[in-house]
Amino acid sequence: MNTLQFPAPDPDPAPDPDPDPDPDPDPDPDPDPDPDPDPDPDPDPDPDPDPDPDPDPDPDPDPDPDPDPDPDPDPDPDPVTGARSMDRMAVR
Repeated sequence: MNTLQFPAPDPDPAPDPDPDPDPDPDPDPDPDPDPDPDPDPDPDPDPDPDPDPDPDPDPDPDPDPDPDPDPDPDPDPDPVTGARSMDRMAVR
C-alpha cells in the first residue's frame, strides 16, 4: 500500500519578537496644516445696505372700510312677525 508521508509540523514555532513597531511615531501632530495667517474679520460685508427697507412694497392707499356691503337688503319685513325674508325661510 502506498501512503504519502508529510513532515510533522513544528511543535513550537518561534514567536515574532516585535510584530510591527511604529517606525515613525509623530509626537506632535499638526491639526491645522494650512492656517489662515490673515483672517478677514468681516468676510461678507453688505456692499449696498438699504437704510430704509420698505416692508410693504404695495400698500393699499385707499382701503375700503366696508368691503362687502349687502347690495340688496330686504327692506320689507314680514308684516305679521316682523322677520325678514331669510328669517321667514328658516322658520318654515
